[in-house]
Amino acid sequence: LEPSPLSKMRTSASPTLPYDILILVNTAFVMNNYWIDPTPANRNDNAIPVGMTDLVSIVSHELEHGLGMEGWRSLANDGTFSTFPLGYVNPFDTLTSYDTTNGPFFTGTGAKAAFSGNPVPLTYWLRGTPNVGSDFYHFGATCLRRDDTTLDRRLRFALMSDCPVPTNGTYNMITPLDRAVLRDLGYPLKIFQSDLELQNSEFYSGP
Repeated sequence: LEPSPLSKMRTSASPTLPYDILILVNTAFVMNNYWIDPTPANRNDNAIPVGMTDLVSIVSHELEHGLGMEGWRSLANDGTFSTFPLGYVNPFDTLTSYDTTNGPFFTGTGAKAAFSGNPVPLTYWLRGTPNVGSDFYHFGATCLRRDDTTLDRRLRFALMSDCPVPTNGTYNMITPLDRAVLRDLGYPLKIFQSDLELQNSEFYSGP
């Protein structure tokens, strides 16, 4: 099953719904817990207040899920965990591998190129655990803090990282790894070598 935005890009029509991506927002929760950038087109001209989470980071993360970094693997605490009990797969699912010893990986050509030629580890908390809802469709095996240096920084600072967006005045950015996944899914994005060279720089830390 193809994500609606990708299908619309190819055919100029949404498959079944009147929208391509639907995001529901709890306005009161957002106003109390998130900082809303007054100039979101320029991510360097305003400081995020300490103790607040950047809303643009959160919405951008959810939009990439809507664009296709999601799928049909079961998260149920039973024998169907990690399988496709409904019989559906989407383009992201077809570009993943999984076994119980090593966990899940994304194997798209572009993403591997942005990750030193290696398959990209996906989140794997295991069934029945409190964070299982993140499994299979985020970067990084497990992550509770973005400053966890045991995890590759390309996974920690990616927009689609499983690491929580911090409340220390920094934000998440779209990285070469994030863009590479979208290109592997079929979106016509350009990935330049200069972008890939940013993967080990301080670029990911934000202002």
